[in-house]
Amino acid sequence: MSDWCLECHDQLFSHDLECGLAGLISEKKVKEGYVINVICEGCGFISVDHTGKKVTWPHDITPINKKKEE
Repeated sequence: MSDWCLECHDQLFSHDLECGLAGLISEKKVKEGYVINVICEGCGFISVDHTGKKVTWPHDITPINKKKEE
């Protein structure tokens, strides 16, 4: 099932409602350099952080389903 990323959610709904993709990964994991891959109703296949915000793929971020190289 898909939902809206934070940016699409705020454009279509309001800042008062919680983004449906928020909380899928912990803030601790994001600070360790991980993100989670999701399907946004507006953007398609993207990666998001703990707030549901879309993130890009810099070298210091690893998808949660891939083991980070030590």
